[in-house]
Amino acid sequence: QAYVTIHSFGQYILHPWGYTASVIRSNAGRLGTVGTGMAEAILAGEQVTYMVGSPGELLYPASGASDDYAAGVGDIPLVYTLELRDTGAAGFILPKELIRPTINDAWLAIKYLGNHVIQTSLRDSGNEQITATNSAEEESVVTIEPDASPAVMGEAVLVEREETTEAA
Repeated sequence: QAYVTIHSFGQYILHPWGYTASVIRSNAGRLGTVGTGMAEAILAGEQVTYMVGSPGELLYPASGASDDYAAGVGDIPLVYTLELRDTGAAGFILPKELIRPTINDAWLAIKYLGNHVIQTSLRDSGNEQITATNSAEEESVVTIEPDASPAVMGEAVLVEREETTEAA
């Protein structure tokens, strides 16, 4: 139902088509609405603005990208490219102090998108349960209220891991 590719930099939430500015995808309205919701989730959580639109509208046409492939060949309805922080001051070398906030930007956007997909699936199916299978092939049932707000469906968690090296 959704595909996301993550790039840097620019603070954009881009949706197809990227190869041209003159062709509009049939679900452009939904792409814009959900993309705006993703941007609003970031703004509410991190007070950072992301612009939403197609690459041709906001930047320049760019062909050969995986997002257009996912939308066209894969026929995936919700396809986005997250161009993360910053807006160009640091370029591709993100300062250390912006790493965690940038991770949270991505998490907030993807969490919003995931919740949208879940809510849409629940409305379309009339089902209030989603079954997930883990790597041990055990089934577990997760009950999600159809009207649950994305804000109460989980918080971003960053797990730090200490790397150790041993002498050979």
